[in-house]
Amino acid sequence: MAVLLLVCSQVLYSQDPNYSGVAVCQTCHSSSDIGGTQYSTWSMTRHARAYDSVAFVQNQMSCSPCHTTGWDTLRANHGADDYITDNGDGSFTVSDTTEYKKKVNVQCESCHGPVQDGVNHGNASTVNLTAEQCGTCHEGTHHPYYSEWSMAKHAISDTNASGYLTTQFRSNPVCSGCHTVQGFLEFVNDSNLDPSVDNPPGNNAQPLVCAACHNPHSDANTGQLRLPPAQLCQKCHNPEYNPDTPTPTGEDLHHTTAYMLEGKGGYHYDGYVYENSSHTTQLPDKCVTCHIVMTPYVSEDQPASTGHTFMPKGKKCYECHTDFDTLAVTFDYRHVQTEVDSLLTVLSGNLATATSADSATDEFKRAKFNHDFVESDGSHGIHNTKYARGLLISAIQNFTPTGVELIDETAPREYALQQNYPNPFNPSTSISFSLPNRQFTSLKVYDIVGNLMATLVSEDMGPGSYRIRWNGLNSNGSQAPSGIYFYTLEAGSFKQTRKMILMK
Repeated sequence: MAVLLLVCSQVLYSQDPNYSGVAVCQTCHSSSDIGGTQYSTWSMTRHARAYDSVAFVQNQMSCSPCHTTGWDTLRANHGADDYITDNGDGSFTVSDTTEYKKKVNVQCESCHGPVQDGVNHGNASTVNLTAEQCGTCHEGTHHPYYSEWSMAKHAISDTNASGYLTTQFRSNPVCSGCHTVQGFLEFVNDSNLDPSVDNPPGNNAQPLVCAACHNPHSDANTGQLRLPPAQLCQKCHNPEYNPDTPTPTGEDLHHTTAYMLEGKGGYHYDGYVYENSSHTTQLPDKCVTCHIVMTPYVSEDQPASTGHTFMPKGKKCYECHTDFDTLAVTFDYRHVQTEVDSLLTVLSGNLATATSADSATDEFKRAKFNHDFVESDGSHGIHNTKYARGLLISAIQNFTPTGVELIDETAPREYALQQNYPNPFNPSTSISFSLPNRQFTSLKVYDIVGNLMATLVSEDMGPGSYRIRWNGLNSNGSQAPSGIYFYTLEAGSFKQTRKMILMK
């Protein structure tokens, strides 16, 4: 640990630093009239009590480097270790109590460097925003914040290292607000959820490091977060529009998580009741409840976990869902994700077969809006299962492509009617057929007693292979009940019928 501190010091300073203690910083940084109130708010943080309040780390050679200031056994820098005597058994004895007490706890100089000559800041004004600065101590089996963060997408948001996160992400006022620490620090206190920063960092951009979410100078919120948990994640994990009045435009959406958890923000069709799962009321802190699950250190074989990989933890789900098993293989609790993914596939298929005329309609834009809303949430329905299902089912029922999709214009050798897919289906299915010659063609759906349910095709068609979807609606626009149905293709003298099953 001392080596890491030494490396950090060598990066920040060109000469041996002399640590004075927080009292020197307090002189100016406790008044809003001079240097700000950083000392006053810092004094309430766990950094300010890191040594004083944790008895088992005191006088321990292995713990004190991270719980005191200026600890560097390779330099005489007036750091805490300059006033102790190593007992050789992992403990030490304080040799100068007065000076040693000036250097206990994680003080200003731990991150900003020492005050020189008791007056000049020297390099103390340097603000080190790298995660490695915090990782110097917040690492290891006891508190692996840095190592777990390094596995998260926040860490790979490095716009300078990523080929995907291009110049736009670090120079654009909107993108940099959520993809760089500098932009986020400007955006985090803006009441608007649509990021727009005045000073994008450009090539100096850093990823979303610890200091983006955590305020080292204030303990106003739990975990020294810059905002309450529910508000902090929502700053970026929202689609940047008013969820109470969404306006489908056909444009792609991203990061709808916060609104999904609240059960709002999707397009609500008239006549539909959109329900919410219990997550809406049972997770007041939203994301952090399940994604930042911390466990204490037990032993080297059972290290601590901080949750900063942001991966959901099965044991958290088990607190409420006693029939929950594991996240080890596939997270598909109660087949929720399978069902929602199936609905997404159906709706995606309907959208993909839309004609250019379809794409310009409000019906298409609304259906696409709900598709993108659920897909961009990223949980495949887990965050709010009932709401996700409602948005998708209502969109499927309210949008049907008006044309038949020509898959291959090459004339096949013979007429053919393929088995629908999927089968059984809910709520829509795809039917493919082939025509070797131009013929007047009809494709109709009948119930089990022979009543006509829907006419899918009734027109003159040229040779080729075609596909059309049936969304389970009858000719009156009502949803057909579960059961066995037959679909019949007629083209000239050719006639063929197949069976399909609608299962809800």
